[in-house]
Amino acid sequence: MIKSVLLLYVVFALSWFKPAINAGDYQWQPTISKSFKKKIDKQIVKLWKVKDAQFELIPKQHLFYKLQENDTLLGYLAIKTANGCTVAGCSGEQKDTSINQADDAEYEDFTYMVLYNKQHVVEKVSILEYNSTHGFEICSSAWLKQFKGYHGGSLKVGKNVDGISGATISANSLTLDLELTHDLLKEAISN
Repeated sequence: MIKSVLLLYVVFALSWFKPAINAGDYQWQPTISKSFKKKIDKQIVKLWKVKDAQFELIPKQHLFYKLQENDTLLGYLAIKTANGCTVAGCSGEQKDTSINQADDAEYEDFTYMVLYNKQHVVEKVSILEYNSTHGFEICSSAWLKQFKGYHGGSLKVGKNVDGISGATISANSLTLDLELTHDLLKEAISN
C-alpha cells in the first residue's frame, strides 16, 4: 500500500516537469518554468541574501535541487504538486479528514515549493500556483509559517498542524505531502 502511494505521489510530483533532452546522454531532465523560477529566486534572496544561487538537480528522484553559491551549499529545494479541490469545489463525501478517504472526489493539483537548510530542516514553504477557488486559504503565509523548523516525523492537521477553515482537503494534502517529501529528501541525499 505504501509503495503504491509513493509511486502515485512521485508520478504527480513529476507531472509539472517539462522534459529537456541533454544532447550528450539523452537523459530526461526537469526544468523549472520561468514564472516559478522568479518566485523561487525571490524567496532564496529573502532567506539566504543570495542573488545568484545555482540549482543542481539531485539525481535519481528528480524532485530536489541542491542550492549553492560558488560551490558553497546553501540548502535544498523541492518543487511539488499536491491535491486541492477543483474550481467547482470538492465532490464526494468526506469520511474523515484524510485526503485518502474521500470517495469519488475530484481534485485539482496545486504546486508548492519547500526550501530546506543544510541540516534538512524546512526554512520556507510557499504555494507557487493554486488555481482552484476552494481551499486557497492554504496560500496564506501566516498559515504556511507553521512548517518552518519541521525536521521530520509525523504531521497531522488538528494535532501538530493548525487546521484551516475552508481548506480541509488542501491542508491535509499539503501536510501529508510535506511529510513524504522530507523522507524522500533524506533518502535522495544519503545516496
